[in-house]
Amino acid sequence: MKPAKRSWIPEEDVDRLIEALHGFHEKVGEALGRLGDLDGWFPAPYDPTELITCFPRLRLRHGIRLAAYQFVSHGNGNAVVYAVPAGREPDSRECAGSKGPVVGPRELGDRRLWLHLEGDGSLASYFESSIFQREAAEVGAMWHGCDWSTHTIIRRHPYKSADLSKAAGGRSLSTSLEWLKEPPFDWRPVVYSSEDGSVLVDFYTYSRFGREGIFLHHDSYSEGFSMVSVVQTIGEGDGGYIL
Repeated sequence: MKPAKRSWIPEEDVDRLIEALHGFHEKVGEALGRLGDLDGWFPAPYDPTELITCFPRLRLRHGIRLAAYQFVSHGNGNAVVYAVPAGREPDSRECAGSKGPVVGPRELGDRRLWLHLEGDGSLASYFESSIFQREAAEVGAMWHGCDWSTHTIIRRHPYKSADLSKAAGGRSLSTSLEWLKEPPFDWRPVVYSSEDGSVLVDFYTYSRFGREGIFLHHDSYSEGFSMVSVVQTIGEGDGGYIL
């Protein structure tokens, strides 16, 4: 791909997005916390449509909302989020007989959420799509259901980031990281477009899940918001944890 345009995502825009997502996560966590000892599949006790409000450059197609079934078992959890016509609600009767996290209720709608997204025409909307799709895949995730939620989006040099120092348990990453690839000069998320209409989104994250690392997420868009993602480890540390 030969880029025709390039757009960096400002740090303050990423900061606002992270703050909005934090508020959404808190609402979901509070709703799940009120469930008590309830186990199994059931209609989600929160409104997943609120997730899209965290992304100012995205919206759902007219007449579409998000709905979800939630699974909980012994502190673990995950949800399945669907795009559905406005007015359609999850039915608790569909959860009867559902066993385990894999075999859930009957399909409520379309799980291909990207088909129901609309953007404002900006390159930044593709970055928001990349984060939205990852967030939607992990709505309602608890304990062993978590993966993306262990990542911190990088928007400034890791050695100078208070967020990453906090995520690293207060340690300085300058003493623990081994670079496997040349680190970028500019750490902000960036979006490229080409003359053929294809779009690339590059952004970096830090996680200690499994093994401490810094990761480059390379998302390709060729038709609408349908995304193909490749993740590369560009730096490794000596820490890590498992859930």
